[in-house]
Amino acid sequence: MKGKLQAIMKKLTAILLILNLAGAYLGAQDPYLSGIARLEEGDLQAAMTLFTKAIETKGANPDLLLKLAETHYSSGAYQQAIEYAKEANRMESGKGNYMLARSFAISVQVSPAVQYLEKHLKSRFKRPRHEILLDTAFASIEETAAWKALWKQTWYSEAENLEFEVAYLRRSAEYVAALEKIGEGLSENPRWDELYAEKGHILFLMGNYQDAVRAYSQAIEISATAAYYHGRAEAFIKQEKYSEGIKDLEHTLRLQPEKLSLYKRLSLLNQSAGNYPEAKENILQYLEYFPAIAEAHFICGEIYYDDRDYLKALDCFNRCLALDKDEASYFAARGKTYLNTGTYAYALKDFTMALDLDPYNPRIWYMKGICRLRLKDKEGAHSDLEKAARYGSVEARQLLEEMMD
Repeated sequence: MKGKLQAIMKKLTAILLILNLAGAYLGAQDPYLSGIARLEEGDLQAAMTLFTKAIETKGANPDLLLKLAETHYSSGAYQQAIEYAKEANRMESGKGNYMLARSFAISVQVSPAVQYLEKHLKSRFKRPRHEILLDTAFASIEETAAWKALWKQTWYSEAENLEFEVAYLRRSAEYVAALEKIGEGLSENPRWDELYAEKGHILFLMGNYQDAVRAYSQAIEISATAAYYHGRAEAFIKQEKYSEGIKDLEHTLRLQPEKLSLYKRLSLLNQSAGNYPEAKENILQYLEYFPAIAEAHFICGEIYYDDRDYLKALDCFNRCLALDKDEASYFAARGKTYLNTGTYAYALKDFTMALDLDPYNPRIWYMKGICRLRLKDKEGAHSDLEKAARYGSVEARQLLEEMMD
């Protein structure tokens, strides 16, 4: 009984902590994007509440209705999923057909499932054949006559089949064969953006980042999609062209604001480039939607630390450690910050905690040794620095030699 009560109290404490963290960062959140964040975390009930709030505050749109349908589907509320998908269809013809087919299929309602899938296959939203056939929602109706009759028909053009073949070859790491197919396709249609994007993806996987950028740029000239900008950004970053990569990632977010993880990616890139104001803004935007992710608070602290704003760095590291006390790097980060503020006793405690979790880390042993030197504990410092040197720290070895002179 006592153990059960402790578990409940621990859970309540965690909930209160998350609520406090959520209020600690930037103002009002977009309820739709907040719903996307909760969906990523698997909190379906919270996602439903936020999507409903988004409708109340901003009005319904097909994408939002479809997200509500998907969320209800994931929670097993298939009838509600059907209702929202039908509403999405009323606002944009064909938008909800695939979700309707999935919802009816998993409810083993064969006739409407096949009817809506047929409508989907006739629409501009059509998904690749392999994606549909691998969708477990249709497992219960795959042996029916209606399903088999549906797939006896031809639903994909030669051009679409070529795109699928190229994608299959890429996934199979048959890059040369894929590039040959792309060359054949582009010789027939030189304005085929999907093939240029596939070429960019394959060249990226082959490590040819410069040509990958060129291929993605050709795709963007024809159709400036979020996916193409994202692909080009990653190719720029691999070439250490951070400014260009950052611009493309920002463009990706403008086109597809649901890609919330890009805020964290941008913060790290801006930090590496020394763009601390932008890095802070990026990570605070990420934390606005994911306040309970310890790693994000750690990144926030590292950015403030690099910018020598140690008090704010400490605030971030405190939040990080309130969420996760099992990472040595989190204690070490707070320890080095205490070290830089002259709070040596606290720094020593954090380095000790970090080494309990990672006892062979030379950098932490080195910092602990420096901390002991500042505390005038020369014997303890020598012991720590010896361990640091033993585990590979060149700095510790050099400092020990200086101490011997």
